[in-house]
Amino acid sequence: VEAGGAAFLAATGLKYVVGRQRPGTGVTPGSFDMFSGKSNYDALPSRHSAVAWAAVTPFAIEYHAPWLYGIAAATNLSRVGSREHWFSDTVAGGLIGYGIGRLFYESARAPQKKGMPRVMLNPTGVNFAWELE
Repeated sequence: VEAGGAAFLAATGLKYVVGRQRPGTGVTPGSFDMFSGKSNYDALPSRHSAVAWAAVTPFAIEYHAPWLYGIAAATNLSRVGSREHWFSDTVAGGLIGYGIGRLFYESARAPQKKGMPRVMLNPTGVNFAWELE
């Protein structure tokens, strides 16, 4: 859940920065309007793909279940098939999601050192913890 939330935020921020237009009639994959915030200029990266890949990656690694990546890949295919995204949008979202999922998995397995700040997501909000030695 934490990795999915982080991927959601990262992809949302990048959508605004990149400003790539969604597929449509007469539109080319090279239609960009960076920092505009206009509707239909929020294709890159695919937020659905980023969240899907971030959510399955820790489970796929922990349980040695690479087939879970197929579920995330199905998200990519559905976004392209529904003409909501260009193929490269879903690849970028997938890479972002995989990276964030891997980062959260590794940080959860690393020994916790005192004196290091931590951010935790829970159903009631975001918590910050900092244990001092």
